[in-house]
Amino acid sequence: MNLTVAVCARNAEKHIADCLESINKQSIKPYQVLVIDDHSIDCTPEIAQKMGAKVILNEGRQLYDGRNTALKHCDTEVLAFTDADCVLDEKWVENIIHVLNTHDVVGGTGPHPPIGSSGFPGWLHHMWFLVEITKTGYTGGIIGGNSYFRTESLKKIGGWISLPYSNAEDVYIAEKLKEAGYKLWFDEQIVANHKYTSSFIGLMKKTVVSGEAITYMMKISGIRNGLWIYTLAILSVAVMTILSAGLSFYSLKLSLTAIGVIFGGTLVFFWYRFKSIQAAIPRWFARWVIIWPYSKGVLLGLLKKNK
Repeated sequence: MNLTVAVCARNAEKHIADCLESINKQSIKPYQVLVIDDHSIDCTPEIAQKMGAKVILNEGRQLYDGRNTALKHCDTEVLAFTDADCVLDEKWVENIIHVLNTHDVVGGTGPHPPIGSSGFPGWLHHMWFLVEITKTGYTGGIIGGNSYFRTESLKKIGGWISLPYSNAEDVYIAEKLKEAGYKLWFDEQIVANHKYTSSFIGLMKKTVVSGEAITYMMKISGIRNGLWIYTLAILSVAVMTILSAGLSFYSLKLSLTAIGVIFGGTLVFFWYRFKSIQAAIPRWFARWVIIWPYSKGVLLGLLKKNK
């Protein structure tokens, strides 16, 4: 089974060498390595070429178009993606091939653990990937920087839509594959270590864009499933919390009670969702830190006019 690894990159000269080195050290070598360069103004293309990758200019802009560019230039049965700031486990390709040879699935994902020191912002970013708590088996979502697909299935659904974002393209493709009746797989052995952001301000800005991207993507692509409801619920919870805090001008006791119900209710929801209080608490806490910029992004996505 031939496999192409694609890395969509922009101004990634600080990281891409480590990423490509981990690809070159795979126990089973990929058939080809593509670096889809999104108009970098640094040395990303030169570094990639020196390390044996085929560099292709993104035929559009940002990540959605970059994924489609990789799909267009893929000549193998399998197309796998990682990010320029990821370092792959040495059996990443081998384990992907094993999954596709063993299970009736068209793609999947795996853990996205942190590598290096990124402190509290990196921890928050890592906690955002809820897919990662899945046990080996069928899954409903993927992580874009650790994903793989049967190329034919991507072509049958038309690949990715073209959007001016570098977020939520993984959500889009997972939802469209499932809509077409395909199955996805999470495997704990398919590991792409991620250099998470160490900037709190940078993470907050990224979170705003993430909220806007996923909301706008679902709005224009017609996705109206549980994920759409969940996304709107995040905004609703943020608004209710602000209104509850405002009740303190009328009654401090009533205000604290309302906030307590919201906090307690969301914790119970996470506990039920993850089947483990140990898994629920850190992700519940992280989401209460991130909910404010993310909710702003959701609101921006709802207000953004369709183009």
